[in-house]
Parts: sequence; C-alpha cells; structure tokens
Amino acid sequence: SKLKLIKNKKKLKQILDMEPRHYAGYTHSMAAYEHALMYCKYITMWLLWDDDCIEIAEDVNQIANPLLALAGESTDYEENIGYHEAFLHIGNEYERLGASKNWRKRFSEKMLEWAKYAIQEEKIRKNITHHSFEDALKLRSFTVGIRPNTLPLERAVGIEIPDEILIDPEYEELLDNAARICCIVNDIVSVPKDLNNKQIYSNLVLYHKHLNKISLNDSFYALIKIHDYSVLRFDSLAKSLLNKVKNAFYERLNTYLYHLRYMDSGFGFWHQDCARYQNLVAIENGIAYRLSITLKL
Repeated sequence: SKLKLIKNKKKLKQILDMEPRHYAGYTHSMAAYEHALMYCKYITMWLLWDDDCIEIAEDVNQIANPLLALAGESTDYEENIGYHEAFLHIGNEYERLGASKNWRKRFSEKMLEWAKYAIQEEKIRKNITHHSFEDALKLRSFTVGIRPNTLPLERAVGIEIPDEILIDPEYEELLDNAARICCIVNDIVSVPKDLNNKQIYSNLVLYHKHLNKISLNDSFYALIKIHDYSVLRFDSLAKSLLNKVKNAFYERLNTYLYHLRYMDSGFGFWHQDCARYQNLVAIENGIAYRLSITLKL
C-alpha cells in the first residue's frame, strides 16, 4: 500500500478479478513459501505496470528505469517511483534468497525484452501497424511473458541456468514452444473479451479468422493444432537438452524443466478457470464456445 500502485477501487477490482493467489498458485505451487510469495508479488505488480505504464508508452526508454532497479543498478528517477521501488524490492528479495548479480541482470534484460514487444503489440492492437500471422504468433510468444517468468522459476528450484544451455538454440526453441502453449490458451479464452473490445488484431484466434476469412470454429481448431504440436515439441526438446547437459547438472535441469512444464499447464488451467474470463461467451452460427482442458489419451 505504501507504494500507492493501487490508486482506486477500479484498479483494486481489476487485481481481485485477476485472482493473484490462484494466478501464482496454479503455476508456482511447488515452490517454497518465500518464493511463491515473491512470485505472486512480482506478477501482480507486473499486471499493474503493464496497464499503467506499458500501454501508454511510445518507446521502451520511457519505462526502462524500474528495470535498472530490478538489475540492482542505481538510477536517477522522478517518474513511476512506486514501480521503481517495487522492482527494486523484487530484485533485492531474490538476491536475499540466493540469486546472483548476473541473475538479476538477466531478469532485467528479459523484462526489457518483454516491454519492447508489449509496446509493439499495443500499436498493433490499435491497428497502427499490420503483420502476417506468423509474425503475430511470434509477437504473442514474447508478450505472453513466459520468458521473464522462467527466471523466478530457476530460483524456485534452486538453480541458475548455465550459459551453455542459455545459448543453445534448442533451449530458445523450447521457451518459444512453452510460450506458444501459454499464449494460445490465453487468446482462446480471451476471444469473447477481445471481440467485445474490438481487439481482433492482437488476438491470435481472431486475427487468424480475419486474415483467412474463415469461421471462428476453424480458427479455434487451427490454433489448437499449433498448441498440441508445441506440447510434443517441448517434450522432445527437453529430452534433447537433458542428453547434452553434464551429469552433475542433469537432475537439477530435469527438475527445472518439469516445473516449467507444470507452470505452463498451470497458466492454462488458470485461464480456463479465472473469473475475469467467465462473464462473456463467444457465439457464432448459434454455437457457443468455451475452453475446456482435457487430457489427450
């Protein structure tokens, strides 16, 4: 409360509708209490920061100072003092819990990368720029936020991913598939909300339908097909990475990848269950659509 990030009742309702305890719990429930709490603080603050700062930013330099604080670098700041203090607190607390200075720097860089793509997406949402479906899928794979989220996940399982894995193209592809899994589920459940807000250019299902001039049903199935392939590809890449890593790090990397898979699944179930997505439904040709996640046998 002393950071004054929640400025009014509307903002408080927005946070409550996001159900942070479930948002963090579905995805980070295997973490120790202190790590789960920090992660919950982080993703809640991130939602606020996105709404208050990212959506109105024209350039990434306008929002960079809080991310320098996350990295542990001293900055001169006059604007967004609350977010500066919030990011500094998050970085300091993770360092207190054992994170290295290099980890904080990587965390900051991943958040800055996310912010760059999020500012670009906002221009697309407003129909200022256009792109292909492949470019839209790539953009959403960054703006969904899986890549920054992997950094707290590393610390929750007590590791920092070694450089030889970080620079491996298969690790980047694994993260890309994890992000596709998450963003496709997010965009499927967001169809009613985005239709209502006329935001067809930033929703993968609606943009696919718009570009291909096909039914909503066909676009749902096209995205589900990409999602299901990404699940299989994620597992294949995880197996390949584990075959490369040194024996001494095998179990730790295996645990991290298992938690990443769990986190991705948790985001899917949270999107399915969250109250903020339940008040509208998409209907086409008399058929109503709602997401239900089931186990494929």
